[in-house]
Amino acid sequence: MFYLDGGWSSWGVWQRCSVPCGVGLKFRHRTCTSPSPSGWGKNCEGDYTDSAVCVNTPCE
Repeated sequence: MFYLDGGWSSWGVWQRCSVPCGVGLKFRHRTCTSPSPSGWGKNCEGDYTDSAVCVNTPCE
């Protein structure tokens, strides 16, 4: 039987920091489309969202 396991796409660009000043979070995403799973293929394993701390100018 035919099957194709899914593979992760490249990470997208980082989104803006969640706060205009001080310390916040930023996120980026990826999809299970490189290739998409088909037939009896497995879905991608792991997280589709990545986060990082971002630091903007100090709040006044």
